[in-house]
Amino acid sequence: MFEQLFQFPAVVARHRTGPFTEERERFLVRCAEQGMARSTLLSLAPYLLVIAQRLNAERRVTVRQIEAAADQWRRLQRRLHQIP
Repeated sequence: MFEQLFQFPAVVARHRTGPFTEERERFLVRCAEQGMARSTLLSLAPYLLVIAQRLNAERRVTVRQIEAAADQWRRLQRRLHQIP
């Protein structure tokens, strides 16, 4: 899936070598099968990689870790999209 989404070898490699590769790829494939647009998949894949990197301290991921990562992402999005 990563090879289908990204054209630059370095970007493909970054996604291939990141944590939870199989899980992220499987999720993207499922999203594509459900009809998500390529542009949506392109914007989703980097988010999945960042979240996986943050959760990679241990191979076991707790609900608390997922909630903390989601809260951190939500706060960042609010800051990025505030209108001055």
